Amino acid sequence: DDRVGLEYDLVASFARDAKPVVTFKSERHTFDADLADRSAWTAIGKGAKDWIDAVDPGSAACRDFAALKPVLSGMRRQAAVRPVGLYYSRTANAMQARSYGSTTDCGPDSIYRVYELLRANGYAVTFVTDRQILDAKAPGLGRIGALFMVDAAYVPSNVFAKVKGWVRAGGTLFADAQPGIYDEHGYSQSLFFPLLGIT
Repeated sequence: DDRVGLEYDLVASFARDAKPVVTFKSERHTFDADLADRSAWTAIGKGAKDWIDAVDPGSAACRDFAALKPVLSGMRRQAAVRPVGLYYSRTANAMQARSYGSTTDCGPDSIYRVYELLRANGYAVTFVTDRQILDAKAPGLGRIGALFMVDAAYVPSNVFAKVKGWVRAGGTLFADAQPGIYDEHGYSQSLFFPLLGIT
């Protein structure tokens, strides 16, 4: 179920001020009708608009889900509170030895694993890119309640400056080991350490 939410949140976060995602098709293979029903309704809560159930097409949830499609297709999910943001950097993805990989990456410091952990604890989650942080016209950091920098060894210095200002103004930053130890050119930097209280 988190896979559905993750893909919806990732795509939707890149489409700010653009046409919202209105359809998400997924599929769950199971012989357990209760599990299929739970998965279908959980997918609705995470943004799904369409559902294909290859094994249990007669389940009550799937019939109800199909009946709701005209309503769901015009809706866009809204969080009750500001979501937390996962930093998703093209620079970090391109330059580090291990890129962000795929949603099946099993590393504990993967942004996908952190996404699952946050969602499991009830947090609304979105992704935030360098461009969104730097764009003065976009809400960027203003639309999130906290920023998680996971597996991001390379952080552009101009992005750091924006994050620093946001933290100084009351924003909350979480980071794993060695955040932003290199800039966008691959040169060492230690800008994040004092910001995080690391000596």
